[in-house]
Amino acid sequence: MIPDVWDPAERRWRLVEPEFEEGWTPLGETRPLPLTDVPRDRFLTGTRAWRLCRDGQADPERFVVAPGVERPSLR
Repeated sequence: MIPDVWDPAERRWRLVEPEFEEGWTPLGETRPLPLTDVPRDRFLTGTRAWRLCRDGQADPERFVVAPGVERPSLR
């Protein structure tokens, strides 16, 4: 889960990745992900995923807590 944090200096919300170490680079990319300001087009939020599924633009089966979990309530 990536939290949104309010940046009062810039008067906007930022996505922050608290679990990766500074300098972490996604597989297949050459630039590190900016962990204190993750670009919104680089991370699919739960709200956006839900809306895509609701509108029939994404398969809800793609979004699970863990692939091995077979509990429908966690999908």
